[in-house]
Amino acid sequence: MKNIDTGVSKSRQENTKIIINYIRLNGPVSRTDIFANTPISKATVTRIVEELVKDDIVVEVGVENTEIGRKPVYLKINPKAYCCIGIDLKRRSIKVAAFDLDRNVLCKSKESLKYITTEQELLQAIQKVINSILETMHLNKDKIIGIGIGAPGIVDFKEGILVNFNKKHRLVNIKLKQFLENKFNIPVYIDNNPNTKVLGEYWHRNRSNYESIVYVVCNDGIGSGIIVDGHVLRGKNNSAGEIGHVKVIIDGKQCGCGKCGCLEAYCSTDEIEKEVIGELEKGNKSLVTDYIGQQFEKITYELISKCTGLGDEVCSRVIDKAQKILGISISNIINLINPDIIILAGEFFEYDRHSVENVKNYAMKEVLIDSVGDDIQFIHRKLEDEFNEIGAATLVYNTIFSNKAH
Repeated sequence: MKNIDTGVSKSRQENTKIIINYIRLNGPVSRTDIFANTPISKATVTRIVEELVKDDIVVEVGVENTEIGRKPVYLKINPKAYCCIGIDLKRRSIKVAAFDLDRNVLCKSKESLKYITTEQELLQAIQKVINSILETMHLNKDKIIGIGIGAPGIVDFKEGILVNFNKKHRLVNIKLKQFLENKFNIPVYIDNNPNTKVLGEYWHRNRSNYESIVYVVCNDGIGSGIIVDGHVLRGKNNSAGEIGHVKVIIDGKQCGCGKCGCLEAYCSTDEIEKEVIGELEKGNKSLVTDYIGQQFEKITYELISKCTGLGDEVCSRVIDKAQKILGISISNIINLINPDIIILAGEFFEYDRHSVENVKNYAMKEVLIDSVGDDIQFIHRKLEDEFNEIGAATLVYNTIFSNKAH
């Protein structure tokens, strides 16, 4: 994009971002509106808007009828000017979508990664699914402003490296950004999944303009994305938010990370399944066996949740313990950060309608000062409502169009 490249001064880049983001959020707006509601001078607003209109990033959409004076021309983002690609990368699958600047889905594709065991196979699978999008849409690469990728585990955000994508197959320190930029000559932005999800929430659902949001994702692994004062909390190595590896039990069960006593070792859906299997192997009676008999390998978290709802003692005890431990861990986040919103997502909350309320209650019992949590909202995002590809694509929008939430 001509107006936001390395050949333009930093202050000009920031002013352009502010103007584009103001039009994106409030359009259609007039040039006078932009001048009145941003810290940018009238002359600079006029000059930058003229260039944005010339480049077809912004379009003039109408004139307000006024009895006196010059009639203001209204502006809005041209959604078809550019598009970006969002990739939701998981250890067993990859989903890709192309979006216009209004976040409308232009095309989707997906690929299984179940049989990927080498770095080369992984890189080729990602390249293949991007090529599929480009070929289906007949997209001109000049119209693609970037590729955003949400990936599991720790990600080197600055360098675009998957630090620990899959330790089991030794898929570590993968230079994905470098590989894709060499193949496609398109800017690539990579972050971990919880960060892309919370970024998507901040950009697309944050109608009340909250500045501090915590997004907790609880599946077979546990992580969180955190925005504080409008900025993603990353830490020195982009590992902030690794709530799954906060210690909850001293010298506790071994976690997949190799350490002991981590939250993930007690509250991930995989570990809950293992715990119920352990109870069954001890001879404890459960409704679970009415469904799977002695074939314990068929047990699923969904089945455990179903049996909990039917009053099964074993499943209820295991689930309640996990909810309590997770709630206490979230209370620690509240005590440290005091966010506006806690968003709970993932399979952990998918099947039991009481799970969110239970975790909230356990969390609020442990908040240091009662009044601190009075106005904190707890929100549940169902699996189908989570930001995946669009959250990843927001990495591109955020870098190009905004000077916040980086």
